[in-house]
Amino acid sequence: MKLNTKTIIQSLPLDDKLKQDILSKWDTMDRDLRYEIENLVWEAYYEFENLKVDENIQNNLQKAKQGEVPLNADFYETAIKGTEETKTVELHQSADSVELAAVRGKLEQLMQRS
Repeated sequence: MKLNTKTIIQSLPLDDKLKQDILSKWDTMDRDLRYEIENLVWEAYYEFENLKVDENIQNNLQKAKQGEVPLNADFYETAIKGTEETKTVELHQSADSVELAAVRGKLEQLMQRS
């Protein structure tokens, strides 16, 4: 799946009406408004990604303590790779961790301007 602003908007657990409103106006939207929305959406996405990397590192550290995962030079790379493989699915499932209520509110305010 190609990752872009539209696919992130589709993945976020936002009200369907809000998503459709944003996506239907996206191509004709004022450039400044689109820029603000892009920044907000990508910021939420990267915050989620950082939380998932931290979570995977903590999980792998626990597994390393139990001897299930080797603690070697590839330890962090493995944790990051595991995050990349699951982040799209978990973006929808774990959305509360990136305070999507705030994102949702800001998006609604921005769309009222259009």
